[in-house]
Amino acid sequence: MVRAFLLSLILAFAPAAAMAHDHPAVGPNGGKIIEAGSHHIEFILKDGTVRAYLYDENMKAVAAEGAEVNVTIQSQGKRETVKLQAAGANLMQGATTLAAGPGLRAIVALKMPGKPIVQARVGE
Repeated sequence: MVRAFLLSLILAFAPAAAMAHDHPAVGPNGGKIIEAGSHHIEFILKDGTVRAYLYDENMKAVAAEGAEVNVTIQSQGKRETVKLQAAGANLMQGATTLAAGPGLRAIVALKMPGKPIVQARVGE
């Protein structure tokens, strides 16, 4: 009886939960979209540069000025932390010696002005 009740609750709220996290998998710049609190980040690691495009919960661009983003990358057995700098309207970027490859993992820490730090993961 309790099991059936719990299952009905899960099924009742599952569509709402799915819609709350409805966003494209790939962003407008070709990067992977990840969630960090109420923000979305488009993550790109290419040609020695880490890029993070910032968006709100509705995928509208958020100003990078004043934001703090640190990315810890693990790739091919090496680890590196990169502090990103504002480089455009909603773009944060920084240099890395690591390359994207199989098994890439990253933790993106985002601090918006007046807000607590939130994190998102890239990879497995």
